[in-house]
Amino acid sequence: MPLLSHPHRGTVVMCNFAGFQPPEMTKNRLVVVLTHKRPQIATVVPISATEPNTIENWHHELDKKSLPQRFRDQRSWAKCDMVTTVSLSRLDRIMLRKNKYGQRTYGIHQVSNEDLEAIQRGVLETFGLAHLILTKK
Repeated sequence: MPLLSHPHRGTVVMCNFAGFQPPEMTKNRLVVVLTHKRPQIATVVPISATEPNTIENWHHELDKKSLPQRFRDQRSWAKCDMVTTVSLSRLDRIMLRKNKYGQRTYGIHQVSNEDLEAIQRGVLETFGLAHLILTKK
């Protein structure tokens, strides 16, 4: 069942990329939401368990704590160069587990502030805008 309201920035949800064409993302996968309260759409960065062939500034390895428990057994990468805007109808909560009766438990998860900042920097790198990051004094 798709999300009915816009998730908060930094929320990890599932995204159905059906209908996209390779080399775009083309399957259900975890994503991190970057936008806040946009009507009917969300800008997201996909998460992949496949390590990039060459790690670039627009790739970020996520801290395991930024992922739901069932996804923590493997390394995961935010592919910031694959940032895209999708309809909220493509987004859903994450299936966390099934109980002994086969009933599913769903939830959402938040990435750490450090991971969210790194993902945002990675998106800026993708567009050649990293020089716009202001350093704290």
